Amino acid sequence: DDLLRPLRDHRGNILAPPQPMLRHVSFSSHALLLREGGTVQRNIGGSQLNPAAQFLVVRFGLFPLLHRDVETLSTGEIRKVLLVKALSDRPRLLLLDNAFDGLDVPSRTNLSELVSRTLQGFRPDILVRGVDAKSAAHTQIVMATHRSEEVVAEIMTASWFGGVGTGRKIGGRKERREFSTRRRGVWNGAQMMRAALMGEDANGTEREAECPHARREAEEWCSFKNRSGVWDDLSLPTVDRVSALWNAGRKRRDGVAIVASAGARQRLLVEARGLTVQRGEMTTLHPLDWTVRKGERWLVAGGNGAGKSTLSRLLAERAHESTQNAGGADLEHGGHLEMSVHGDEEGVGWVSTELHMSLAHSSLTVREVLLGGAATSTTPSSTSPPGFSRVPCEIGREVCRWLGFLGDSDDDYSTGLLDRPFHTISQGEQKLLLLSAALARRPSLLILDEPCQGLDVLSRRRVLGTVQRICESTDVSVIYITHHLEELLPAVTDVLHLAGGQVAYAGAREGYDPNVVDVAAAAS
Repeated sequence: DDLLRPLRDHRGNILAPPQPMLRHVSFSSHALLLREGGTVQRNIGGSQLNPAAQFLVVRFGLFPLLHRDVETLSTGEIRKVLLVKALSDRPRLLLLDNAFDGLDVPSRTNLSELVSRTLQGFRPDILVRGVDAKSAAHTQIVMATHRSEEVVAEIMTASWFGGVGTGRKIGGRKERREFSTRRRGVWNGAQMMRAALMGEDANGTEREAECPHARREAEEWCSFKNRSGVWDDLSLPTVDRVSALWNAGRKRRDGVAIVASAGARQRLLVEARGLTVQRGEMTTLHPLDWTVRKGERWLVAGGNGAGKSTLSRLLAERAHESTQNAGGADLEHGGHLEMSVHGDEEGVGWVSTELHMSLAHSSLTVREVLLGGAATSTTPSSTSPPGFSRVPCEIGREVCRWLGFLGDSDDDYSTGLLDRPFHTISQGEQKLLLLSAALARRPSLLILDEPCQGLDVLSRRRVLGTVQRICESTDVSVIYITHHLEELLPAVTDVLHLAGGQVAYAGAREGYDPNVVDVAAAAS
């Protein structure tokens, strides 16, 4: 009951309203924030920010963004706004549902520290001087996560539904029924994650779990350090199978599928000269000179707000010649941008959080998203005519099987799933579907903007292993955006690093050090 009373100082003056019951940071709260709009400051607390909000605004580097509209922010910046809003309210219960998704490395470190301090009571940092420690609110946290490194030491209890290694098989999948809860004990985050995915007995007894070798083994299982467990996985499609699907039904000459010549591999797909992008009153991308040729694979790196997602969206919508101006109504670009990827066989496959958000409440069915080319624009049609299709059904189904979205057989479960509305499947299934739709187009240019958000480690392995196999089998060009460099595809050979909308590095992956680049960019 004390938590429902206003927070007062030692003189009895009210410092804060009663503590709210629940706040959450999640995909749905992200979408809601974008729908409601407004400035950062208005969403965090209005004209007068409380001491907790002031501290967190500085901690997450949001002070320069206070007067910007939330619609002009990057995915990572929006996550920071949600975190500041939730933490500064001092809720009794804070739900963090994949809250680390979209954050750069420094922000993930900050969030981990803040979660730890929140679970400890947060008295040293957040509460104003003069507040009686007995009145300090203690926020409880429930964290839903797919990444073991996000599990801080202060989290003492783990719960999960029966992992993929348990339960009754339905349509090539394992039905998840049993809900398990146990004290953390000596388990580290990796052991807890493996237990959740593979069944409670996967980590053995407490004594076995305490063994250093068992702990290292679990950490390696949850990481991408073991090449044979990710990029050379025998469950991935073979090079021959990928090549056959990529060429299926396409133009043939003398009975042989047309393969790109050496000259074709040097063809420019993207050419930017002096490219600038403005979003509202903010310049999010300063003059950029950059080219992407056929068969090249690029990492686009940089911190939150660097301009990575703005660039990916501009390229995707320009390639598909949106009925709005290129890049959407809120984006204006200057300089020269030329793309040579028009047509179904020379198109773009694009996956991003922004695209995912635009489809979150769509009435399209799973089948329509997969086969109807929905993964090409931030303004998908919700009334696609029956039979409208850019992707052959058999190709769409096979790619879905590669990524584990569908089972290995065309059973009732798979058929029923295809007919379900997109908004009724889970966030992870939605992401797998969007990835399947992008790959099934067999594009010339594949733009993957944080493709692993919302996916567990098994799905991340499957997705990235499949994309790597496609790179080994075809001449597809790839633009890959991620804040998790440990998941960088071996096929990537070049890097474009943005800092504050400007190019900080453009060159070979060999010799690229993001820490050195960031330090140099900050000093310039």
